[in-house]
Amino acid sequence: MTDATFRTKSETAGVADRAGKGKTPDMQPNVEVEKPYLDDERPYEVEYFKLDETLWNNPEGGFEAEIGTIRDYFQGEIEKGKLANNRKTIRKELDKMVKLTNMKDETRTVIKIATVAAHINFLTDTGSIMSDFAKYGNN
Repeated sequence: MTDATFRTKSETAGVADRAGKGKTPDMQPNVEVEKPYLDDERPYEVEYFKLDETLWNNPEGGFEAEIGTIRDYFQGEIEKGKLANNRKTIRKELDKMVKLTNMKDETRTVIKIATVAAHINFLTDTGSIMSDFAKYGNN
């Protein structure tokens, strides 16, 4: 029982040997860093809904209010820590909202944006219900 071996030395190849003879390993990974959602000059929603630059912020019938509502909601969720600050997460959340509001097959952008903005207004209006319930209980 006393001559039991718990560890054995293993032969490991050096980093240069694994990369090949005479070659040094590439130390620069090819990682593409995505731009944070909140750092965009132009709202990502304009790109998501495929709006022109002149159409979305036109004061005579553009979507500035709706895009602002959507952007403010996501900014609040990111600041609370509920969502990650990247475009991929926002795209997934917008896809969920479009599917939830049954606008996935809708071809008219006007209807799609207005419906998603109305859904977000609903979420923000009713968002305090759960926090009030947790705070005051079911009295």
